[in-house]
Amino acid sequence: MPAPSPPTTPPVLKKGYFFKNTEWVGTFHSISQEYDAPCCLRCRGDTAMTVFGLFYYVVDVATLNFSRIDSLRGKVTKIDTLTSPGTAIVDLSLPLPFVGQKLQFYITSDKDNSANYAKNKIFGSGGAPISAYNFFTFNLARCPDKINSVKSSSWSGKVRPGTETAQNPQYYYPDLSAIAFGDTEEQFFRNGKIITYTLKDKVDPVKILYRQNGSMVFFYGYDEIYDKIYPYFGVLAPDGKTMMVDAWAVDQSKYGYGSPRLPNYVDTNAPYGPNGVTPVIFKQ
Repeated sequence: MPAPSPPTTPPVLKKGYFFKNTEWVGTFHSISQEYDAPCCLRCRGDTAMTVFGLFYYVVDVATLNFSRIDSLRGKVTKIDTLTSPGTAIVDLSLPLPFVGQKLQFYITSDKDNSANYAKNKIFGSGGAPISAYNFFTFNLARCPDKINSVKSSSWSGKVRPGTETAQNPQYYYPDLSAIAFGDTEEQFFRNGKIITYTLKDKVDPVKILYRQNGSMVFFYGYDEIYDKIYPYFGVLAPDGKTMMVDAWAVDQSKYGYGSPRLPNYVDTNAPYGPNGVTPVIFKQ
């Protein structure tokens, strides 16, 4: 009688791969986005990864019904060592309510193994996307070990061309032009003046809490026209001087008129920033 087959053992992952305990930032592309949107990839050890971003994921192909997903989480199941420095293959399980639905994630670094550049793709289970809308292409750069803090800094978009000499120049991404981060709170400025509110005959600056987690910044923009505040997601570039930003679209049937002022192809004159271009604000 032949001897029983030995039990199958899980793949052994070599320790010390270039992506171990690293953080990567950049953008992802999909046909459901108005522009390449910011994202952050975080590696825990060399066995687990999470991609953070504002993803629109099709859950019903027939109706193109989208779900909003803020992270894709998975673990490394295999390392391809045939290329230099290698390709990490990751199982990504979607958050609730998509239990059991998995994606695969491929990450490679540059040829000299300095890990300052990576192109990544996410496919649906079985190697093919559920829908073309669920096909994402990533372009990421590695963050420094010590990520800059946004505390005690001011940020703004660039001045819109043609308005530089106006008394009140117009800025790209006006919700965020300009903002200032304190230790824990954020404030808003327009044309050099701080935004205030009046309560019981007392005038105070508008302040709102923000949070920074590594390269990711969870903060707010202010629409002075409709007097509304919108949540924003920002990813700090490795240089610490630029921040890629994004925000969910607002359901106006529930929350009334107004929405984060970001590029969209409906506004052909691009009042809020160049159409098709990732929104970026700059440290002042």
